[in-house]
Amino acid sequence: MEDSAKILRKVRGCVNQWQGKFTFFLERINMSEWKEYKLGDIVTFGNGKVRPNSKGNIPIYGGNGILGYCDKFNYSGETIIVGRVGAYCGSVYYENRPIWVSDNALALKTKHNYETKYVYYLLKKYNLNEYAEGSSHPLVTQTLLNSIEVIFTDNLPSIDLHGLDRDTARVMINDFVLENYKNYLNLSQVYKNLNNDEKIEVLSEQEKSLLESFRKLPPKKQKALIDLL
Repeated sequence: MEDSAKILRKVRGCVNQWQGKFTFFLERINMSEWKEYKLGDIVTFGNGKVRPNSKGNIPIYGGNGILGYCDKFNYSGETIIVGRVGAYCGSVYYENRPIWVSDNALALKTKHNYETKYVYYLLKKYNLNEYAEGSSHPLVTQTLLNSIEVIFTDNLPSIDLHGLDRDTARVMINDFVLENYKNYLNLSQVYKNLNNDEKIEVLSEQEKSLLESFRKLPPKKQKALIDLL
């Protein structure tokens, strides 16, 4: 059996490696560029229309995903679909082809060339069904969705993904930011009022916090994060 000192050195080596990689990932994301926005600041909303009676290959989206196919479309290109009414209202879908959005759903288009796929993952994380109004006939409205506060950056394309699959990276970035944004704000606010010696202690605490966040990630995400860096 290895002596305790040798085991301790190995543990410290792993901790230092994790701290370095996770802190480096934080620097790549640059939390200072992330801000709180209203959802209406980053997307525009479009209404759906009554589904056509015709048959075809174009998907028709309702409140709970695809409910049939037709030969007409009312939206094309990258589109986020949000179920508007029913038990599954707030369900979020992504399409990048011609589709028909029925009057039981809303179509969202991103503003200012924001990444549609990232906004899609962001909205899935927010569980929009929790914002529904009404008990017998749950409903999410444009007014309600417009007012939801989200954490977002207009500089997402600048993030160096190091060859990682973009969808995987989007999910990881999304999870990381949502889990650490509030802590970042609190730390940065306190940090401004500290002297140099105190700042060193705070940075040490921040690294501990980041390491703890890393440890809580599922093993697959830990591995993907390490591979990314």
